[in-house]
Amino acid sequence: SVVGARLGRFSLELGGKSPAVIFDDIEPEQVVPRLIPHFTMNAGQMCARLTRIIVPEASHDKWAGAIT
Repeated sequence: SVVGARLGRFSLELGGKSPAVIFDDIEPEQVVPRLIPHFTMNAGQMCARLTRIIVPEASHDKWAGAIT
């Protein structure tokens, strides 16, 4: 097709969106001190930085309190 012939090579910087997946068998005190530097270095503007924390719904409040 005409459109296909006009396509060029390209690369995309799609960013990190890397989650820290937390399971039920660990306490926030063990993990939070190690997580915070990964979120705050360069204001999180690096593609290899963590951008979110995924925790079990039942322990959301516990983790939210530990991070703030």
